[in-house]
Amino acid sequence: MADAEGISYTAFKTLSEAQLEPEGVVILEGDDGGQIFVVCPAHKVQCSQQTLKRLLLDLDAKTWDSAGYGSHLL
Repeated sequence: MADAEGISYTAFKTLSEAQLEPEGVVILEGDDGGQIFVVCPAHKVQCSQQTLKRLLLDLDAKTWDSAGYGSHLL
């Protein structure tokens, strides 16, 4: 989307990096981006990155039978 709109976009490698940016967000997606489960300001997340990944895998398992292959934590 950012490329199509000509907007700059930074993909952070860790939750900690995203939390340092005032506009950093966390996105939990399934179906290779076809399903967005959660979009949340990173500074509001109070769990670990590992716990977020577990939540993502649980949501993905309930929605898609992909064993987590199409899920991404962005």
